[in-house]
Amino acid sequence: MNTFTWTPDIGSTRDIVPNLFSVKFGENYEQTGPAGLNPIMETRSLPFTNRTLAESQAINAFLEAQCGATFAYTHPNGTLKNYKCKHWTVKDVEGVRLDITADFQQVPL
Repeated sequence: MNTFTWTPDIGSTRDIVPNLFSVKFGENYEQTGPAGLNPIMETRSLPFTNRTLAESQAINAFLEAQCGATFAYTHPNGTLKNYKCKHWTVKDVEGVRLDITADFQQVPL
């Protein structure tokens, strides 16, 4: 498995939506609980700005080569998780660099 080795800018966001099941009973009673073995998966929006052209091209090339496949990534806080990236935005800045924002979706280890 490939490893994403670049460090994002400070200020990345993390979106957490638990995967829950829900069963409705009579009289408006409802029971919910975690669904599956990994009910809490996160999505991270990681910005990579003010990088050299070579570095931003390398980040973009990595994401293109993965083409949505799973890769390993260690967040700056030290947690290693598997992610896939099906969406990223590339902004050409004055022809001398690329600003990239990548949406990493966690997948089970």
